[in-house]
Amino acid sequence: MSHNDSILNILRIKDKNIKVISVEEVEHNDNSVNEYITLIKATLSYPISRCRNCGFPTVNKDGFRKTHVQLANLNGRRYELELRKQRYKWKSCHTTFGAVTNLTKENQIMLLARKGLAGQLIAEMCHCSPSSVRRTILERMEPHYRVAKLPKHLCFDEFRLTKSVMSFICCDAETHQIVTKLQDRLSPTIVDYFENRYSKAERECVQSVVIDLNAQYQSFIYHPFPNANIIIDRFHLVQLAGRALDNYRVFILKNLDKHSRKYKIMKSHWKLFHKKLKIFIQKK
Repeated sequence: MSHNDSILNILRIKDKNIKVISVEEVEHNDNSVNEYITLIKATLSYPISRCRNCGFPTVNKDGFRKTHVQLANLNGRRYELELRKQRYKWKSCHTTFGAVTNLTKENQIMLLARKGLAGQLIAEMCHCSPSSVRRTILERMEPHYRVAKLPKHLCFDEFRLTKSVMSFICCDAETHQIVTKLQDRLSPTIVDYFENRYSKAERECVQSVVIDLNAQYQSFIYHPFPNANIIIDRFHLVQLAGRALDNYRVFILKNLDKHSRKYKIMKSHWKLFHKKLKIFIQKK
């Protein structure tokens, strides 16, 4: 077994593409406390035959990118890996790509986050900022209770669930597939649902939201969906026109004699006012 393999086995590093260059003991200042750590310098490189973007074999090496990875402690001694990752560049499509391994700081952050550790503690253990921890978790976290992709056209409505409580429902305007159902129809509940489960880029792709004449929806739709157009459902427009016609018919009835022929016709044959207009063309 080579010297390189012995060091990798001791540190439980299974990636054979990592080559150890040197092992040094350096002094590290952490929060005004000086301590000695074991710094392992290594490189990560492997041959690539074709570009994953264009498929052509014109691949050139384009230097290295230095990264730091904290390793597990051994006998109370802190170990760190200074890993120089190989960069590749393709002449045909002018794209660049770096060598990858499962031994990265991002994976360490996710492992510690799954154990329920606080973000500040994870940042101290991985030697990064709390904002980097939060960004890493958000990029790799798959939101639950959501459809895979937010439709471009949504429909908002409410329905009666139990005990006279009105609930919220959202569906795809094209496929009629249900996107979500919420326990209430309050504006904060709806806004929090879409902002917490869908990114800003996904919400900006929504082109239209179909609603009824509820002014509550009109007041907050542009907040989670800034590029959406508000469309009033035509059923509610027809319903509004029908109610206006009935109100005007009742107003006329109050001014007519109850024994007159007009009153009896407008009173008993009210359904005639809601039928479609048919135009008859007299044949010559």
